[in-house]
Amino acid sequence: MDIVYTKTEKAVGLFVVGIVLLLLAALIMIGRGKDWFRSYVVYTTSFEEGYGIEADTAVKLYKTDIGKVKTVTLVGDRVELKLAIQEEYAPRITAGTRVTIESPTLFGSEYVSIKPGSISSPAIAPGKVIPSKPSQSLGDLLADMEVEKTAKRIVNLIANLEAITRQLADPQGPLSASLSHVEETTGNLAEISKDLHDGKGTAGQMIRSEALLESIEARLVKLDAVIDPMAEAARQAPPAMTLVQENLVNLKRIQSKAEPAVEQLRVLLERTGGTMDSLQKIVERVEQASIHALPAAQSTRETMDQVTENIEEIEQIIEAVRQNFLIRPHLPAAPAPEAIDSGIRP
Repeated sequence: MDIVYTKTEKAVGLFVVGIVLLLLAALIMIGRGKDWFRSYVVYTTSFEEGYGIEADTAVKLYKTDIGKVKTVTLVGDRVELKLAIQEEYAPRITAGTRVTIESPTLFGSEYVSIKPGSISSPAIAPGKVIPSKPSQSLGDLLADMEVEKTAKRIVNLIANLEAITRQLADPQGPLSASLSHVEETTGNLAEISKDLHDGKGTAGQMIRSEALLESIEARLVKLDAVIDPMAEAARQAPPAMTLVQENLVNLKRIQSKAEPAVEQLRVLLERTGGTMDSLQKIVERVEQASIHALPAAQSTRETMDQVTENIEEIEQIIEAVRQNFLIRPHLPAAPAPEAIDSGIRP
């Protein structure tokens, strides 16, 4: 026999199924928010006191939730904590890791803080003990901050400020006296400025004196008259220096050319002296040969030939001396040639 459902029964069934699905979805979302579906690794640590830690207290790494306190039990003289750490963070629990209790504020709720060791260190196996580090209490913090000494310094500072305020408010105090001196000095400066403006006193007369201003202007005019020629001379100085440099260069060039000519003249003079000595010897030989004219005719002819050669050499030397550009300008003009026709031509 087949079961037949009415429309109302079908609608109610669908509604119930929908409600169940919604409950399951809500349960899954809540479970994810509460980390019901995460895998945890349990570690153990202990402290000398509980610091107000309870089950489900957050466990943080770098102030980020990575687990929670599972149980809090008293074992002997110490408080033992079971820490449930999310499995994905277990590799960060390495040798050198320490557990301590911290608070986000001075009076906030405490939480378990994990200070990890080096990443290169071996990991602590699950279920093992993580060493703890005692947490500082409020009294320890106040002792570290030296609250008593700081309070005394603040009291002393307030007392000093109060004393300074009284001195500033005192009409006979240093501030009032300084202000009085400043006011008096300002009045004196104003009076001096007024006197200078009105031409009073030596300084005022000098400032307001028309004769002094005219004298200064006249001296400035004379100074301009002196400066203008100096400026003109300064402008002409570079061309004059250039001309001097060019003349020096020309003198050096003439000197360099004259040195070979002087050396040549010295050589010519030496050769002329040698030739004159030879000519003197020849003359002496001629005088000796004249005694024996006939036997020495042949020798005299040879001697005369040598004399002729020496005379030609002398003439060449003299001509070379005449052609020298240093000597040629100082030689007398050549005499005009004499007529040799003896009146033959009409």
